[in-house]
Amino acid sequence: MGHRRATLTATGRTAATVFARDAYPAVVVSVVRECARSILEHDRDWERIESRHDEGALLISRRMFAPGTEFSTVILGAHNLFRNVRARDDPALEIVLSTLEDCKMMLGVGIEPPLAGEDDSRWRCLLDLAESTAGLLFVDGNAMVDGRGRLVLDRDGLSDLTE
Repeated sequence: MGHRRATLTATGRTAATVFARDAYPAVVVSVVRECARSILEHDRDWERIESRHDEGALLISRRMFAPGTEFSTVILGAHNLFRNVRARDDPALEIVLSTLEDCKMMLGVGIEPPLAGEDDSRWRCLLDLAESTAGLLFVDGNAMVDGRGRLVLDRDGLSDLTE
């Protein structure tokens, strides 16, 4: 099985979600400050922040785990999506499902304008957010990517984790 990274390029992305195992909002702010030209904290506890980069902006909304909330609904939907995938790599499926089961924080990210490609600093920032929170980045509504930019698993059961 070959790598699918070329089909999951950053180009044209307008939204993504980080499913984070670690819920340390201060770490998120630190990562974003490192990769952004400037950052606005919209709320004191930053339910929403906006970061400015040379290429545009990231609009980040934070949701913390709380049973029976919208958070739980989103996690359940993503879990159901991937639980039904016929994975060609069972460890990849386990990584995705366990990340969703252990998710303590979600970062919904709006990207304006759309990403220009993998050299866009906002793409690197998204990957750094996934890496720093022991999470995965959900892109295209069908694929989980790790903090190194590798396809962990998509709806077709493909993964870059094994050859």
